[in-house]
Order: sequence, then C-alpha cells, then structure tokens
Amino acid sequence: MRLDTEGELLSWGEERLHVPSKGGYAHYRVQLNPMTVPGVEDLVIQATPSISRLTRHRGEKVKRGWVNRGKDKLLLQAEIGWDREKPSQRANRKTGTRAWRDRAVEVLEHFDQGLPDPDSEPGEVRDQLRMIPENHSRNHPIGKGATQLFHDAVAHWLRRAVPEADPLVFQGGPKYYISKLTDEEEQQKKGPSKERLADMVEAAEQSPLILVLYENWDVQHRVREALKTVFHATEEELSVEDGTIATLVCGLKCVFQSFPADSVLTQYSDGTKAIDAVAPIVDSYQQPGRNLLVIAETLSGDLVREGGGNNAVDPKKQLRAQLAKKGVLTQFIQSKDAVDREELSDEPNYAGKRSVWDLMRGAGLFPVPLSVRNVKSNEPPCLIGAYCSKRNANRQHSSGYDLVLVATKPAEKRFLAYDHRKGDGWQPIGRATTSLHSESRFSSDHDKIGNILASGLRQLKRQMSGPYILFGNQTLSHIWNFVGDKNSDASVPEVLKRMNAAVVRSRSGSDLVPKPAGNGKWEELDERTLPKPPQGKDTGFVLEGAAPSAFYYVAESKTFSRPGAHRKHSRIHMTESNRRKDKHSLVAREFWVAKEGPFDAQNLGKYAAFLCRFALNWEGTLRHPVPLHLAKAISDDHPRTI
Repeated sequence: MRLDTEGELLSWGEERLHVPSKGGYAHYRVQLNPMTVPGVEDLVIQATPSISRLTRHRGEKVKRGWVNRGKDKLLLQAEIGWDREKPSQRANRKTGTRAWRDRAVEVLEHFDQGLPDPDSEPGEVRDQLRMIPENHSRNHPIGKGATQLFHDAVAHWLRRAVPEADPLVFQGGPKYYISKLTDEEEQQKKGPSKERLADMVEAAEQSPLILVLYENWDVQHRVREALKTVFHATEEELSVEDGTIATLVCGLKCVFQSFPADSVLTQYSDGTKAIDAVAPIVDSYQQPGRNLLVIAETLSGDLVREGGGNNAVDPKKQLRAQLAKKGVLTQFIQSKDAVDREELSDEPNYAGKRSVWDLMRGAGLFPVPLSVRNVKSNEPPCLIGAYCSKRNANRQHSSGYDLVLVATKPAEKRFLAYDHRKGDGWQPIGRATTSLHSESRFSSDHDKIGNILASGLRQLKRQMSGPYILFGNQTLSHIWNFVGDKNSDASVPEVLKRMNAAVVRSRSGSDLVPKPAGNGKWEELDERTLPKPPQGKDTGFVLEGAAPSAFYYVAESKTFSRPGAHRKHSRIHMTESNRRKDKHSLVAREFWVAKEGPFDAQNLGKYAAFLCRFALNWEGTLRHPVPLHLAKAISDDHPRTI
C-alpha cells in the first residue's frame, strides 16, 4: 500500500478493484484516527479500513483526487472542484470543467510539476489520477464496505508493523452475558400478533389514519404489501377505491390518494406545488379525535439535484415542515426507479415496511412495551434519552446546539418528548415531534441548551417517578463535561444529584469506538493468542486496561449475519456479482457509566445493550438504547436535516 500526503494508506496497482463489464473501480484506504477510551490515558490510534469507489465517467461531480507522482513519492491527495467559466468538452456544459482546488497543486504547478487534468476521462488517467465523486451513483457496480476479512487483515498487519504498541483486547465471558429476549418478545419483534397490534391501536391517544399519497402504481403496491406484512391486512380489506377509508383487522385505518404521474410529488421545483396540492387533501381527512399520518411518494434528494440543477429543492423538507404545522407526521417513499442500492440486495419490500414502521415510531405507536433486565429497583426505572447535536452556521441558521429529550417507563406504552417552547413541556412523542418539526431549529449556545436540559429534567421529575437512568450521546459532553472521557472529575449538575439519576454515555462508530477485528493468532514469538472477534447476540465485553465502568456490546447486522462471500473473501477475490453487494463488518457499541446512581455500573452496561436488542419495531439491532434512539430519530427527521 502507498502513503498519501494526508497520512492515509491506499492500495495502488494490481490490488485495485475492477469490475470489467461495468467499469467499476475502487481502492482500499486505511486511515489512522486518534480516539479516546474511558480509563486509558495513553494515545489510542485506530486503523480504519474502507474502500473508495472511484469516478467512472466525466459527467460525475468530483470532490477529491489522488495523484501518483512516482513510485518513491507520496501520493498527492487534493480537492477538486468546478471551473464554471472554462468551457467543458462534455455535453452538459452547465457544470463547467473539473479543476484543482488545492494550494498544494498551485505550488507544484508553479515549479513545473505537471499534474494530470482532472477533467480527463477517468479510464485514460487512472494510473496517474484517481477521483471519488461527490455523490455515488445508486447503481455503482461496487458495493459499500471493506468486508470483515480486510479489517482482520489490517489488524494483523498493524500488530506486526508496530510491535511496541499494546493492542486493545476485548475480554468476554459468562459474567458479561446479556439477558436474552423471551420467546414472546422475540416473536413480537419479528412480527407482532394481531392481538398486540389491536391493543396498540386501542391504546393510542387518538385514532390513527394512514394517508398514502402516490403517483406511481408501484408505490401504492409496495405500501399495500407492507400493510399486509406488518398489520396482517387482507386483500379484501385493501381492495377499495382511492379516497375510500379501509379498516384493517387490527383496527388501524388507511386510505390511498393518487396524483397524475410526474405531476406534483415528483417534481423539480421548490416544493410549493406539492404543498398546494397536498394541503387540501390533508385538511379533508383531519377531524377531532383522529391522528392523521402521511406516507408520500417523493424523489430522492440526489434525483432532485440531478434533474433540477443546483436550484432544485428536495420537496420532502417543505412537505414535512408544512404538514407538521397541521399536526401531521410524514414519511416518504420512492418509486422503484429511484430505489437506492441497499434495497436491491436486501429483503423484499424493505422500503415499504420501513416507511410504515417509521411512521408508527414517530407517532409513538409500539406493539410491545419495554421490559426491565439486569438493573434492580423497587419499581421500573424511568428511562431518558438525551440526544444533543452540534449545528454549524449557514445562510439560514446560526451555529449552536439542538437537544431532543425522550422519556418512558418499562411496562408502559407511553413515550413522552420534551418541547421547551411549550408551557407543559413534556407531551406524547407524536405531538411533540410535529411541534418540533414545524419550527426551524432554535439558536442555542452552550449555556442556553444546558438550562433547557436541566429544566426538562426538573419537569419530568414531577411527571414520572424514579429511579432514573439517562442515556446520552457523545455530544452531550459539550454540555455536561463530566460525560467526557478526559473530564470524569468534573462536577455533576445539581439536577442530576437531586434526581439521583444514573448517566450512561452511548457511542457507536469506527471513529469513536474501537473496532473488533483480528481473528486468530498474532504471529509473535510468545505465540500469544487473541480471542476471536466478538460475535453473537448475548455477550458483552470489556476492554483490557480500560475503565471497568465501560461496557462493550457487539452484534452482527442483518446483512453481516447472512452467509456469503464476505465471510471468506476480500472484495479483491470476490466474483463480480458479489462485489456489487454491500458488505458490513462488526461494529461495537460502547456504554460508559459516567454516574451510577442507585445501580451497579456493569449491570447498567448490560441493560443498555439489552435496550439495543429490544428494538420495539425493528427486527435488527439498534446502535443506541431505545430512548436515545427515539430522541435521535426525532432530530434526524427534522426538515432541516433530511
């Protein structure tokens, strides 16, 4: 592998990936990233393998390139942009010509160090120049992911290359086992029974009605099939004309409404026409005691940009914001012509089922309640999710922080979310979500968001009894310093002391948490053997040398758990058909107990892992415990974010 000017390692030469019949290219990258680990004061460096799928033709917008300046020289990594003033040889002249946008290139060109033209046809200059696009094509012939086998290979290589460094070793065993789901919980997770669904609908604050707005027949078909799978609907129940409300066996109601093909929902404008057309239909179905939930067909953001140029606006943003002002939750689905590559290789009708379940999640409609495991208390604890995100400034919004709070109690189906702008603050999660989505993000500095957080917890204490367990994400450490790895001795906020609340920080991702890799023996003189990569659904781990209050949970994703070529081959040695598929690898979740409260730290870690397994309306495993996952979903679904 070759080193570039940014300190990354790249495969170059015969190691590159090539799918001849489709013209797909990619190379491996290994980035060395510093990270923090609770209880470890030494510098921690993680080698993070990935693949970069390269541009295939001149028409793709490019963000970065690598220049091969000779075998004994570093590969030059530099930014590439567009020169709109310079005529292009391509048919699409609106975008101008690719051009270098990096001072390092200017310096080299000043000294007559000639560099390849980034506007060249990629295949003509690939030995000298490789480029990656701004947005990958949905039908790229090489999938995402470097495969677990390559992660293992990098772990072995790094151990040999840096023998003086100490590896972080996952330690497991029976004392770290995580509680299993009961047979009923496992079955309900895979497919809720009619009785559970009927109880869910009956317990709803208002009677839910799903309104499906579509232009293409396949969207109607996919949602109908999803309703059959998720809610046990029959063909007879759904065999109604557009505009006629159908009542399913579980009591849920739904109605379909069509628009002419390629008219207002799948347009390339600012979304105004879609809002003007949809609003009267929504108004006609709204009435007291009814909770209207909308699934609307739209184009993906990529297709909007491709078809409408730089001035096109993704209509989902306007539809979600305007309908939220009417108290209506929304989810979106695309026609098969716009389906993204993951569905091509995943389970049938994945998008249809997720649009239905995500709508239920937003409305706070869950077929089964959470249960209590590992932690012991006289009454079920109050579970709080606190998701904090940092917002960068742009033309419409100033920089600051956004905060979403969600709370629930096990054995109850009641989920609340906090809206600081309302007098009562805590509301049912569906109502709070539409309220938050109807407004642009509020500007909030460090002190203001801290006050909002404290105020929300004080109000919650008056509505839900303890004991309390709060799950927060990494950015919460910007507000509460004691949640950060290097500030564990910082003072605890007074509101948490009065609540005697436990605080668990949840992290996931290769840039934040050590990645499990390195199966088998290290080829060392002392013949030291490391454990196999953490696998399975029921085992937790700790890291050798890390804080004992840091607990790790590793679960296979649904894609990774399927038998396939990714278990035996790297992408280099796969067949062409296997290269097209996305290949996941093992990912660890880290739960660090920053404050124990009335509980045991290790049991809190186990319970956090259990709440990742108990996904309420998802057969897979969550990256964060349920309350934090729900808070993050509200934040991610905001019109400004989607």
